Amino acid sequence: MLKIHNIFRSIQGEGVDIGTPSIFIRFVGCSLRCKWCDTQYASRDKSKYKEMTPFDVIAKIGSFYETKSITLTGGEPFIQDIKDLDKLIYELKGRGYFINIETNGVALPKLKYAKFIDRFSISPKLKSSGNKKAINLKILNKYINLYAHKMFLKFVISDKKDFNEMLEILSKLKDRQEKNIQIVVQPNIDDKIVKSITKQNERFFNFLSFLSFLSFLSFLFFLFFCSCSCSCSCFSFLILIYIFLLSSDTGHPCSYAYSKQSK
Repeated sequence: MLKIHNIFRSIQGEGVDIGTPSIFIRFVGCSLRCKWCDTQYASRDKSKYKEMTPFDVIAKIGSFYETKSITLTGGEPFIQDIKDLDKLIYELKGRGYFINIETNGVALPKLKYAKFIDRFSISPKLKSSGNKKAINLKILNKYINLYAHKMFLKFVISDKKDFNEMLEILSKLKDRQEKNIQIVVQPNIDDKIVKSITKQNERFFNFLSFLSFLSFLSFLFFLFFCSCSCSCSCFSFLILIYIFLLSSDTGHPCSYAYSKQSK
């Protein structure tokens, strides 16, 4: 039986297939414990799941008939029952699906139907993930020897230290350059960084409002000194009202966009 957390359709947001519509089959359980894991609800021992046979899974994805790309993800797919996983891969390929499997690269089980997998998305976890022994160079080199034509390596990078560690690992992978293995660098965006970006956005829009206020004052002085008649004064008054609306929170296009974004 396969331990499934959920099955859903979405857009691939990582790796070389980013932007591609895909059906995600999320398995429960993982061999690692990354401190910044964004799917802890599916990767921990107490994660909720439903036991399904390969044919149960096939029946479930049948409703997503318009999408022919499958992403097997987790958690970690390779800690599932390998015979059932193998059977699922066989049945999916028999129905014409593009099969992408996302793994941490710690293990490479013997799959009878590995030839039917179209993409191995391998994401080795660096020391900053909180895992002491998450890199298995022997297994990574084995992936390169067997599946260089349909794999890529993805590294989650938080800082320069992570980047240097990635370079060190890549230097130890035999034939990586010769076989032209694609490398994807993905930034680690945590809550602290998100809050920082939000704060920068607020400062930017506040600065735009300040510039609008300065423009209002400039036009005010200009029209005051240029008004020579009653008609001109009336015209100037209308322009002042228009500029005031532009500089206000409700009238300024940027302020309106910001208020919509905040909501």
